[in-house]
Amino acid sequence: MTGDEKSEHRRFVEINGWTHRPKTKHDVYTKRVGNTTLRTTISRGSSEYRGLEHEVLKQLGVDRATFYEVLRSGKPAPRPCDVETTTPGEELPGWCLTQLSKYFGAAGISQELQLTPEEAEHIVKTIIFSARAELDRSAMRARIRKGLDDFRA
Repeated sequence: MTGDEKSEHRRFVEINGWTHRPKTKHDVYTKRVGNTTLRTTISRGSSEYRGLEHEVLKQLGVDRATFYEVLRSGKPAPRPCDVETTTPGEELPGWCLTQLSKYFGAAGISQELQLTPEEAEHIVKTIIFSARAELDRSAMRARIRKGLDDFRA
């Protein structure tokens, strides 16, 4: 990420009201969206950035067009689940978010799946951890959705 992209990344999280959690080598920002806590990291060094890649946009829970619209307008990104849908203590465990975000992205976890902590743990333990490595992303997403439907039934 160039210096300009790094400052744009930082400006995006500030406009959207992310919480800053400073670390030693990186600045970590979090934002609660529905059942999910989005997390993005901005390095304090200059050599660790590779550009505003898909992974950064996935962390932010937006597409490239929305990212630049937020910077242009100075208004937070619209999020269909900005209203809290969980009760205190219902935040999904971080280890579950890490596994699920590989297949759904941070925003997709709350918007598509709308998981409770119990459902998230079940899906990760019984489907993701037991899956064969050769499954592609779309096959895994379908397997997760079916497992979730079965668990909820």
